[in-house]
Amino acid sequence: MTPSNNLFASIDMGTNSFKMLIIQTDKTGKFLTIDRHKDPICLGRDFSSSISKESLIKAVTCLKRFNQVLKANKISPQQTICVATATVREANNVFDFKRSVLESIGFEVSVLSGEEEARFVYLGVLQFLPVFDKRVLVIDIGGGSTEFVIGEKGNVVLGVSLKLGHVGLTQKFGKDWNLMEMREFVKLVIKESELVEKIKAFGGFEVVVGTSGTIRAIEKAVFNGYGKEYVEGNEVLPRDCKREWKFSRGELSGVVERVCREGEEEGVKREGFFKRRSEFIVAGSVLLEEIFEAVGIEEMEVSEYALGEGVIAETLSKSFEGYDLNENARWQSAVRLATRFSGKKGIKSAARCSSIAKEIFEGLRKWSEVAGNQIDVFLDAKDLECLEASCLLHNIGLVSGKTGYHKQSYHIIMNGNHLQGYSAEEVKLIALLTRHHRKKFPKFDESSLQEFADELKQKFRVLCAIIRLSVVLQQSDGLNFQDMEFLHSQEGFKLIFREAGAIASFPLAGDMGKELRKELEHFKTVSIPAKFIVGSVARIGAKHLITLRTNVNNSVMNKLFDYSSVTGFGEWKWIIGICLDTGMEEGVVELHDDNGKIDRKLTISAHTFSDLTYTSPVVFLYLLKECYAHGTCKATNKFRILQQKVYNALENSPQPGPATFSVWCLYVLPIFGLYCEGLSHLIISALRRFLNRAPTSEDTSKAKIIAAQLFLDIVGGLVDHDERIVLKILEVFDVKLTDIDEALCHLKVQDDYKSDRAKTLVEEYIFKLTDSQSYMTAASLLEHFSIRQSGQPFLVKMMQNKQSRAAEKWATFMGKSMLCALVREYVDQNMLKQAYETIKKNNLKQEFPDVYHKCKESLLKNLAEKALWDLAEAKTHGDKQLLEYLVSLAMEAGYLEKVDELCERYSLEGFLSVKESEASVLESKYLRLDELAFENIIWVDEVDGLCAATSHIEECKVVGLDCEWKPNYVKGSKPNKVSIMQIASDKMVFIFDLIKLFEDVPEILDNCLTRILQSPRILKLGYNFQCDMRQLAHSYGELKCFNNYEKLLDVQNVFKEARGGLSGLAELEYAALDAAVLVHIFQRVHNHSQTAGLPEGNDKIEWKSHIVSHMDNPNKAKKEPKNKKRIGR
Repeated sequence: MTPSNNLFASIDMGTNSFKMLIIQTDKTGKFLTIDRHKDPICLGRDFSSSISKESLIKAVTCLKRFNQVLKANKISPQQTICVATATVREANNVFDFKRSVLESIGFEVSVLSGEEEARFVYLGVLQFLPVFDKRVLVIDIGGGSTEFVIGEKGNVVLGVSLKLGHVGLTQKFGKDWNLMEMREFVKLVIKESELVEKIKAFGGFEVVVGTSGTIRAIEKAVFNGYGKEYVEGNEVLPRDCKREWKFSRGELSGVVERVCREGEEEGVKREGFFKRRSEFIVAGSVLLEEIFEAVGIEEMEVSEYALGEGVIAETLSKSFEGYDLNENARWQSAVRLATRFSGKKGIKSAARCSSIAKEIFEGLRKWSEVAGNQIDVFLDAKDLECLEASCLLHNIGLVSGKTGYHKQSYHIIMNGNHLQGYSAEEVKLIALLTRHHRKKFPKFDESSLQEFADELKQKFRVLCAIIRLSVVLQQSDGLNFQDMEFLHSQEGFKLIFREAGAIASFPLAGDMGKELRKELEHFKTVSIPAKFIVGSVARIGAKHLITLRTNVNNSVMNKLFDYSSVTGFGEWKWIIGICLDTGMEEGVVELHDDNGKIDRKLTISAHTFSDLTYTSPVVFLYLLKECYAHGTCKATNKFRILQQKVYNALENSPQPGPATFSVWCLYVLPIFGLYCEGLSHLIISALRRFLNRAPTSEDTSKAKIIAAQLFLDIVGGLVDHDERIVLKILEVFDVKLTDIDEALCHLKVQDDYKSDRAKTLVEEYIFKLTDSQSYMTAASLLEHFSIRQSGQPFLVKMMQNKQSRAAEKWATFMGKSMLCALVREYVDQNMLKQAYETIKKNNLKQEFPDVYHKCKESLLKNLAEKALWDLAEAKTHGDKQLLEYLVSLAMEAGYLEKVDELCERYSLEGFLSVKESEASVLESKYLRLDELAFENIIWVDEVDGLCAATSHIEECKVVGLDCEWKPNYVKGSKPNKVSIMQIASDKMVFIFDLIKLFEDVPEILDNCLTRILQSPRILKLGYNFQCDMRQLAHSYGELKCFNNYEKLLDVQNVFKEARGGLSGLAELEYAALDAAVLVHIFQRVHNHSQTAGLPEGNDKIEWKSHIVSHMDNPNKAKKEPKNKKRIGR
């Protein structure tokens, strides 16, 4: 019989019972409980200090039964750990007992010390509860002793074993239950052990966890309401409530009070509830209550795992490298949830599904190792953990019926704190995988995925495809897991069924085949690497052709395709036929001569772009271009994703080096046409990141010479790159004139070679850039190469072409004299703001005091116009001349309070005498709202009022219009409906309730508003009213009246040209521009424009040219012809 290498067992020979645990483990050491066995062998009943012959016979008989189970499961003695605790440890004949067991069964018994027992209990707790990072006090009440252990992060800090057990206490104090004496005895033992002092000395604890059957029985009693009536204010819990696996001191007291009640009836109830443990539950519960009191425990969490699981964990930690105690606790929380809802049969099928999913997941990884695709960049161990948990839980929703059970599974996971140790994001991922393991395929833009980052969304799609495929395979009852095999090659990974008859004989084999094909097709859609899901072999259509025409020298061409197999080519016309269908390892390149005949063939490796060890630049760029072309996300995200992929590729040691490989890619990129510029930016940005982190001097030095050579080919017209790319190439490779000189030497230029040839070539290239008005690039290149010959004429030329940024960059490089020239150019062109910024940035205040002061005054005036008086005051920095100017601005604006404030604060006495005389002049410049008088304001919400208002408005020559609607601050939502519309004449204002009128009389409303809005006799005034009209048309699309309008005058357009600083009509923009005010503003300006303080030459504002009409074409507005009378409509 071949032993099973993934099954382990532990046997715990305790004082009150023998327990055997059988677990199945995976390759990481994560285990699942397969079976448990328990026999009530009570070694502690022997009153002597030795194990009696009768007890020995019972123990051996029990162990033989356990051994039969182990043999049936093919578990060898080497995979079985047998331990004994207090009773065996303290027996005088312990060696005889161990020899008997070894001779009878072949088990080597390990007798644990109290400290070892405590440590194993702590390890068992870590498999059940996620308390790895906390300081935990673990209490295990056994039959002959109680173990106390404080542990943190897998290490035992303190271990104490007291000779206090529920069996020993029961024997000592008999069944008469002298509780007072028993309590005093327990207190005395705890005091003499100095347990409390030791716990305090070691820093106390954060969490208390109880193990053992006694504590679990008490927790069960609390959960089921046993003793609830003794806890004030509590009621018996309903049976379907969530189990918390914890209890408080008050709940414990209630149980103790109940179990200690005397009487035959209570004894019967106690025996019925606690069954075999009822004999010892009194002593156990009293002991625990005294421990609570002595140590100061308020609440205890309960672990279902204890010594047996701790022994297993210890064994697995030695067998599996990197065994994670915390990870197993998370896994066990998923196992508990599955067991609770699915039962033993359901969890077995779920575990089988989990095994299949793990094989597929690992299959992708192994395939990655074979094909060199590094799939683990995308899917890591945490993702596998979430996948296994979702497989284990996918069918828990069946508890409520088969219909829609996948949705019920999702709700069970999301609506309870069942999965302890998992993060909130991981819990949601697990829940979503269970939700989408069947029925409709999930959509990538589903609302439930919006909280996930893009990378996690991609992972979800792949994991979802795996679980769907696994569920279909698991549901074939005629297929054994041993019948499947996974093979991996460059073509991909294959799932092979060894016995086809197993499926063919299955009645639903046809349906399973149909489902399987559907899931496999879905799996393909999410595993295409061009969409950055799995990083598998790139999908390229057959016989793609790239045409490359180049005259680049031989040494360059040798590097563009294969680093070793191509040498000595001359000038070629290249037609490259790349046949890289999915699954093919290599592609063929045909090299043609000038007559079109095939001269030579060579092979190009078809590795994916994530591994560049043997990949040529052409193949790499083609794959990169294909990925960019097929990507479906937004351009910015696509660029970032690809940049990260290129960066990862550069980290994987491409040959002959990352920088050198990148410059060869930049050489070949022009053949990709429209993709050249974007991919060039991509490669350069990724390389810059790489060089900032891990530069290699040898590689960068070699790449610098090639980059200089590339620059020469660009200058010579052999390679075509945008000038911005050229600048980036020179910057990222740090190419200087000396490097270009060296590249020229390598090319063996003719004998008349001069030492300044490089500088001459660069200047010629810069001259071409200035001719094409690429001034910024030209200035950057002059700065990069430290060429200073170009002087002020170059600066003037840039300013004449409105290239101020380039001019400033050049002047900064040239120094102070050129900066002064730049300031003078700014002043000549009245660009005071730019002049001020340049003076301030470069500390030129002494050179241009008048300009600086003038710029400061301009800044103060702009701030005053925006009513930012406090900020303007701060900008003066206490300069008296600037403060006086600010006071004059305040006087001009009529802001007399500010004038008083400034004069008093800075003692500006010269302004006090003119203040009164200025006030009267200023008052005449502004329209006072208290001058407006209206005969009536009428609310229109019924048909009679609507008709009367329309008749009145049709008699007016000028009306004002305004609309109001409730704002909507929810991002992305539609705006609210326009609720009211104001139409005002010079004496009356009508407020139309559009919502009510539209509901009651839509046809009459449409007719009345059409007569107003499309009347050529009425001048309609509005403030940005064309925007209001669009909103009206959107709100009331059924009405035709808002689609067209005639003779509309937007007041804000009229006064744009007439603004004269703070004087004139500048303040009109800050007025209350509703319908009524607009009419009065128009009349005031129309009749008194000169007295309103307009500049000379503007005796009359030209407003007729700003009238617009909107007829029959909703997308275009036309202006009224100037001084031309309209005829008809």
